[in-house]
Amino acid sequence: SVIFEPYAQLDRPNKKNIVRSIALASAKNLTKYLKGSIWVESEPEKGSTFYFTIPYSPVASGKSQNVAKAYNIQPNNNLKTILIVEDEEVNFLYLKELLKHENLFIISANNGQEAVDVCKSNPHIGLILMDIKMPVMDGHTAAKIIKEFRPELPIIAQTAYALKSEIDRFGGIFDEYATKPIDGNKLKILIKKFL
Repeated sequence: SVIFEPYAQLDRPNKKNIVRSIALASAKNLTKYLKGSIWVESEPEKGSTFYFTIPYSPVASGKSQNVAKAYNIQPNNNLKTILIVEDEEVNFLYLKELLKHENLFIISANNGQEAVDVCKSNPHIGLILMDIKMPVMDGHTAAKIIKEFRPELPIIAQTAYALKSEIDRFGGIFDEYATKPIDGNKLKILIKKFL
């Protein structure tokens, strides 16, 4: 359905319509990635109901060993280490899946404060993928702090809309921008550029 295509609702462009369009496109991409389907049923003057299905795959209990909770991660000397800072686990898992064949050692943090702490304890981190909107500490603040003690560390911002105004606002902090929904091929090119 056209409604799930990026920017399909932009006959009247405004911030709310842009966010809705990106959200629906992201929902479609995530559902497709999870081998499911998504659809909408609408009635004029009554509204719309969205449905999705995904196959059920039980997950083993326990935390992922890649999550940087202890803040002291032993690197794999054969792989480049990247830190994914993302408060939504499904987004982290999506990025991890996109990069699974890239010979990377992936660790994660759930918010900006964790990202700062992880970077202070792990000098082998070679690149950060940083979400901007997160609880505790946002990505912009975290990136600014990290750049104070690791100015050479490349930080790629993950953002729903990399508009010129946002890029200008965060100028000099982020080295590059990856627009959500994340395009896997473009992300790999960006990562290779810095690693």
